[in-house]
Amino acid sequence: MSFQQFLEKWNGRFIDFDGAYGNQCFDLFHQYCVDVLGLTDGRIMAAPGAKDIYNNFLNLFGHEYFDKIANTPTGIPLEGDIMIWGSGTWGHVAIFVEGDVDSFRSLDQNYPTGSPCHIQNHTNYDGVLGWIRFKRDVDTGNLQAEFDKCRVDRDNWWNALITIADKLKVVTSLPVIFGEIDKILTFEGMVIQKDRQLQEVQQRSIDLQKDLNDTVKLLKETSDHNAMLTAEVEKDQLSIQGLKIEVNSLSTSLQSLQSQSTNQFKGWKLKVFNWLLKVR
Repeated sequence: MSFQQFLEKWNGRFIDFDGAYGNQCFDLFHQYCVDVLGLTDGRIMAAPGAKDIYNNFLNLFGHEYFDKIANTPTGIPLEGDIMIWGSGTWGHVAIFVEGDVDSFRSLDQNYPTGSPCHIQNHTNYDGVLGWIRFKRDVDTGNLQAEFDKCRVDRDNWWNALITIADKLKVVTSLPVIFGEIDKILTFEGMVIQKDRQLQEVQQRSIDLQKDLNDTVKLLKETSDHNAMLTAEVEKDQLSIQGLKIEVNSLSTSLQSLQSQSTNQFKGWKLKVFNWLLKVR
């Protein structure tokens, strides 16, 4: 698409390229990169604010597609150059249409605030940091081939984005999709944490079961030992009882012997006494 066709297509209309923060000047710039320059990767020159396109140029993804040109008293941009202002918190970006060293016209959005894409007159270059100019030649020397590849990548990326949005059952908007993905990642993190806690509990359960098994084994060994001791005690008690019976038997025998001895002694004494009487 030529710049003139782009201008005719979007003049008077709003562009919300990323689906976030409403219709900003940055949305116009990104749409221009896709439609006219064939740079379909949404990361190209993405920055927190418009003025970062110029101030942080060398650190931005895709800066190699552009030349950075400072604003000078004699400098005049070319049609299609991307103008960058440093005023305000975020700055401003627009597409140069025509002009001279004193004033110019550009395709702007959200300047004034809330306005759609339109041709804006600028009476001076106040606040303009400079502009970036798309390099018409690429390293391969085949710009059309590069454009065709970018368009294929854009279509694949967009189709993948639509598929993801359908799966998530949300609108095809990067912020919304990223928000849902963040929820999924947060939930996944919670699941991983719970799974880790479950594994710890299971391990503690295994350790406790092992301790219980060791305790049961010890109790069984103790019980077996107690049974053996009880049997020995019972055996000893039987032996003691046998000894008591034997002692009682011996005691009875002794008493019998003592009685017999006493009777025999009395008989002997009587015999001696009688013998003495005879002698006398």
